Amino acid sequence: MPATATARPIVNEINVTPMIDVLLVLLISFFLMQKDRKVLPTSVAPPQKSGRSDEIQLVLELASSGGFRLNGQPIPDAELETQLAAVFAVRPVKLLFVDAAGDRTYQEVVTAIDRARGAGAQVVALMPAPDRYRPLH
Repeated sequence: MPATATARPIVNEINVTPMIDVLLVLLISFFLMQKDRKVLPTSVAPPQKSGRSDEIQLVLELASSGGFRLNGQPIPDAELETQLAAVFAVRPVKLLFVDAAGDRTYQEVVTAIDRARGAGAQVVALMPAPDRYRPLH
């Protein structure tokens, strides 16, 4: 007698067990994210201008003739660290913008930034030269 294989009947139902597992994982991760969520203020008041000198941004210029200028005032090379340290000592935000002339070398700019960091600058930002870039349009 020949052996007949009993075939499983075809089921026309979707197996929802994997979908429920995925749904539970997403639900748990949503609840965990809600627990760590911070409430941000809807509006922020603009800072009040009091006219204090520590609100003026500091710009260290590396002039093409050599030497340095701090907000337009010339600084001798030997006194750069001491004058920057004196300025940063009274400022709560120790931010310095560096504007280098196009003929200054990369090494000179990096050295000036390093000297400013040694004098107390915590954040140093480089100012782009607009004449070096072409418009995109």
